[in-house]
Amino acid sequence: MKHPEAQIQMAFIKWVALQHPKFYDFFIRVDFGFSGMLNPIRGKIFKKLGAKPGVADVLFMWHKKDFGGLWLEFKSSNGKQSPVQKRFEELCHEAKYDYHLVKSVDEAIIAFNRYIELP
Repeated sequence: MKHPEAQIQMAFIKWVALQHPKFYDFFIRVDFGFSGMLNPIRGKIFKKLGAKPGVADVLFMWHKKDFGGLWLEFKSSNGKQSPVQKRFEELCHEAKYDYHLVKSVDEAIIAFNRYIELP
């Protein structure tokens, strides 16, 4: 796979499986946008089912302190959020979810570790 964002995400998920196996099943990949780009008909169906553009890549569905969960948006080293991704980040903050834009496996690990270490 040649997509840097996907490689970062796969490496992070593998790290979680090895280092924190009890949390592995609480990670969910959200893939509506990519599927819609590859297949417009499928994208229209997903939209009717409630799919929204800009949703972050991964949700760690674990309530912690004041947060309902942790969303991670994976980008390459020079990747940037689109306007709809920025809006999704705002919605996460409004809904009391932690959100991080990460551009490396190390950044994802740091965000995850900080989240699980919250009291």
